[in-house]
Amino acid sequence: MHIVAGQPARAPELAGIRHANTTNGRVRNVFTYKGIMCFVTSYHKNYRQTGNAKVIYQYLPREVGELLV
Repeated sequence: MHIVAGQPARAPELAGIRHANTTNGRVRNVFTYKGIMCFVTSYHKNYRQTGNAKVIYQYLPREVGELLV
């Protein structure tokens, strides 16, 4: 699934998208910002070595965001 612009997301990034908080403490990562839907994910292929993950914002086109709501 390629959202809009930029490099396509990796499978682990897309597999972790949640629209609601979970019972075991996982926080949702689908938000609206100024009326635009976005996914906020974090991933870094060297996370195990560095311990640092990057936060990635992926904005949906307005028409697609309206379908999501």
